[in-house]
Amino acid sequence: MLKFHLKDCFLSVCHYMGADVVSEDLEALTRDGQEFDHWRLKQAAAYCGLDMIKKRSELIDITEDDLPCIIQLKKKKFMTITEIRNGEYFVASRKYPLGLWLSLSRLSSVYTGTIFCFSEQKEKATASKLLMPAWFRTQMNELRPHYVQILLATVMVNLLTLALPLFTNMVFDKLIPTFATDTLLVLGIGMLVVVIFDFVLRWLRTYFVDDACRIIEKRSEQFIMGRLLQLKQSELPDSTGRITHAVENFARVKEFLSGTVVLSLLDAPFFILFTLVIGLISGVMALIPLGIAACLIPIAIYSYRSTRHRASQLTRANNAKSAFLYEVSSELEAIKTLGATRKTQARWRSLVTLSAWASLASKQSNVLLNTLVASASQSVVIGMLIVGVFQIHSGNLSSGSLFACIILGSRAVAPLMSLAMAVNRLSFSIKALKEINDLLGLAGEDDLNDKLNVPTLKGLIEFDKVSYRYKATEPEILKNISLKIEPGERVAILGASGSGKSTLIRMIQGLVEPTEGNVMIDGRNLQHLNLDHYRSHYAVAPQKPSVFAGTLKSNLMLGQRAASTKKLDEACYGACLDGFVQKCSRGYAHEIMERGENLSGGQRQALCLARALVRQGRLLILDEPTSAYDNYNETLFCQRLPGILKDDQTLILITHRQNLLQLVDRIIVISEGRIIGDDSRSRVLKELNYQRPATSSTPTA
Repeated sequence: MLKFHLKDCFLSVCHYMGADVVSEDLEALTRDGQEFDHWRLKQAAAYCGLDMIKKRSELIDITEDDLPCIIQLKKKKFMTITEIRNGEYFVASRKYPLGLWLSLSRLSSVYTGTIFCFSEQKEKATASKLLMPAWFRTQMNELRPHYVQILLATVMVNLLTLALPLFTNMVFDKLIPTFATDTLLVLGIGMLVVVIFDFVLRWLRTYFVDDACRIIEKRSEQFIMGRLLQLKQSELPDSTGRITHAVENFARVKEFLSGTVVLSLLDAPFFILFTLVIGLISGVMALIPLGIAACLIPIAIYSYRSTRHRASQLTRANNAKSAFLYEVSSELEAIKTLGATRKTQARWRSLVTLSAWASLASKQSNVLLNTLVASASQSVVIGMLIVGVFQIHSGNLSSGSLFACIILGSRAVAPLMSLAMAVNRLSFSIKALKEINDLLGLAGEDDLNDKLNVPTLKGLIEFDKVSYRYKATEPEILKNISLKIEPGERVAILGASGSGKSTLIRMIQGLVEPTEGNVMIDGRNLQHLNLDHYRSHYAVAPQKPSVFAGTLKSNLMLGQRAASTKKLDEACYGACLDGFVQKCSRGYAHEIMERGENLSGGQRQALCLARALVRQGRLLILDEPTSAYDNYNETLFCQRLPGILKDDQTLILITHRQNLLQLVDRIIVISEGRIIGDDSRSRVLKELNYQRPATSSTPTA
């Protein structure tokens, strides 16, 4: 009988349901030999966009509504059930594609009565609306058991530290004068045990800190990406490089949370304990570590304030450098062909120089603190030796007690030194946290709590006196637009470059919101709709093709959970990409380089067009879909597309190619943000042809 581990069964469920699986998300699942925890399974399911319910049920009571499900067997083995027929249960597995039918009697002998049912999440889980500081507090609360263990280990480590000075005191004051070798041997064995315990505890607390940081790092980066995907397009910064740099700078926050800084924070309060013990041994000696601390603290505060100012300058310089680097790397070919390499190099030299000076100033502001910290430990030893000579001479202190005080003094100032060294990291971490917090604090697409789900889409689109401008100081792109597109209509939008066509299309997609008026989808205001649900019903082939590193199939399936080979073949046929697929030796497994560098412009556009056709949305938006096609492939596309489109599918087409207008029945003409023509194809074309000689500014097909 087929019996599998939980991870294998969960992967089978994800494969069956077409869920997006990320291998790192499955780390929460139990591995072989570990204790099973269904809460971890539920967390992994949530990561993959699934809801999981655990319940008790007899095999005979499992219905189609419970499928697919994982049933728990004896000896902590599991099995995935995807189908029930005539009292038999179909066991699915990725390892055995054909699966296996098992009878009720055969399964009953090993079944424990527990099943895990899966279903698609009704509403996609969105990233928390909390911003980073509050988010960190939430994570800290969830990881409280980790930090309780760290705190206990820290207390034990610092208490064990007291053993060495006490041992030193006893050796010098008691054992050396009497030469008590038996006592020395016993104490030596005891100290060896202390050293072993100290080693184990230090290693454990470092592991606990690093493990907690690993969890926070993973969750924070998932949180950041989830929030970035939610942000409104109109709210994003003008520079893509700024977004990239803000996310990269978050590494400084993770660095601050690393073991060294956290352990320094935890060890710092024990300065009081060690100073108190020094005071009990010899009161006056406690003034030395207190004096060192009195010097370190104000200088650390001054250094922190100075570094914080320098960090702002360095961040601005690095932002400009990152933005320019991103721009150059994206348009490297254009820079070379335009002969702009010298100008680019000069601009880069200027930015690098500015960044280098800002970095130097930032480091120099911390030099005083670093120098003082390096001398603090030596100062403690020297100060205690000098004071200790007078204390021993006056009979108030023994030589053993002096050595004990020196050890305790060095141990007392060690966390203060580490903490002072962390000031520089703290300044940059706070700046990086503020930068990413400002970015994530922008308005999100689904910030309202009353978003309406869109289970189905008819395709009725209405613009009610819509106007739009990018900024309050800029002129309007769209001016008082009113139009209505019925479900199943084939509509072309024509107009000169800059007339507002693409803005109108982006408004239909929910990427920008009108500054005045309303956009209605099936009679409901677009701003009130759940955009994730709404976007699942339409398909877009944008003017600028977007191709990603991966395989041809992964690019075609972007945003899709499952599609048959027949469906892919049909979409590629409609987009005139079928010839390219046939030439690829690996077919749909053909590797695509980053940004589609190994594809021609026409192939990239055809791939994006095929991706839109795979979705088969009720609304199909094509923005200059054949601008990179040759005449032959454009004619072929016009012949093939009508056979692929469904009768109830709405088509919105933006084009300057007159050949494509045979695909539509209605034409809307836009000029300078206003609709100047809206009628049947034949009438509008006749009107345009009539006006063309007289008015050169009139948009044409």
